[in-house]
Amino acid sequence: MPGRYETKIRGAHVHGYLDVPGKGLVDVSDFNTSKSYGEGDIVSTTGDLTRFAEGLFSGDLLPAPLLDKMFTVPNVSMVDGRPAAYSTGLQTFTINGVTVWGKTGEQYGYNAGLFSTRDQQRRIAYSFTPTARDASQQLMTLRIANAATSPAAGRP
Repeated sequence: MPGRYETKIRGAHVHGYLDVPGKGLVDVSDFNTSKSYGEGDIVSTTGDLTRFAEGLFSGDLLPAPLLDKMFTVPNVSMVDGRPAAYSTGLQTFTINGVTVWGKTGEQYGYNAGLFSTRDQQRRIAYSFTPTARDASQQLMTLRIANAATSPAAGRP
């Protein structure tokens, strides 16, 4: 029912904070995520995300034709002229010569993502708690992606 969504996360969880001018760091963990509709309504751990990726990429969750769609990027250009990077539900990019597929998500005080190579030889789930909604989140995500795909990351 609208207006009656639960705002509290049950059990142990990471708290998200925002740096609010004049108030300092404010705990924003209790937040009505219905404001962003289906975006941000799932609470999980990086372990949950890793298990989800394993099931998805191995074909345990979807029939092969649907999984193939998720790994097919349309042959179109984005508004800025770059080739499309989004398929049906996944985003792809190549960094340090490693092509990964996955998805990111954010909500006030939280940022998370899950990416894997198709063969699952490299898989990463991350979560961090940014205190501002600005370009620093993208910079942190790029630092994580660079660390996970660097040549040293692939060595046992």
